[in-house]
Amino acid sequence: MLEQQVSRARREDGILEDETIQNQTLSGLDLSRLEFRRMQFFRCRFADCDFSGADFYHCTWYGCDFSRCRFGESYWKQSLLQACRGDAAVFTDSIFRQCRLQDSSFCYANFSGSALEECLFSGMQCRQGVFSRVKLKKTRWEQTDLTGAELFQTSLKGMDLSRCEIAGITLSESFSELRGAKISPLQAVDVARMLGVQIL
Repeated sequence: MLEQQVSRARREDGILEDETIQNQTLSGLDLSRLEFRRMQFFRCRFADCDFSGADFYHCTWYGCDFSRCRFGESYWKQSLLQACRGDAAVFTDSIFRQCRLQDSSFCYANFSGSALEECLFSGMQCRQGVFSRVKLKKTRWEQTDLTGAELFQTSLKGMDLSRCEIAGITLSESFSELRGAKISPLQAVDVARMLGVQIL
């Protein structure tokens, strides 16, 4: 059980590695400041768990539910999150490097102040998500729903959003966040409406 492994890691070096955790339901678990290496989580449910400041290296999450869990100031490298539910989870001030987030629901999730470097968001539901003050570098967006997402002070320069849904996104008054972004003609109509342009 993960609880026992966490207790052992707390007593020793704070590292959990090369284990497969599957079909577990965990509630109120303190996983903060731990280091996870090559861990695999399959179909696990985490309720009110705290992963603040945790590090994830080469980890796989598949079919897991960690909605409303706390991952603030966490670090992720070369990890995969697929078919997961992270609605309203908190990832503020976190770093993601070379990670893939695929076919998952992260509606209302909070990534404010985070950095996404060489990441892939594919088939993601991020409606009403918070991506304010996020630093993006070589990150790809494919068929991701960003409806109503907050992108305040997040530069989208060089980002291709043409296959994503961006209706109702929140930007600064100058709309500077979109400068240099790639959007489709249909999306340009939505942006024009946000600018107050009347389409005849």
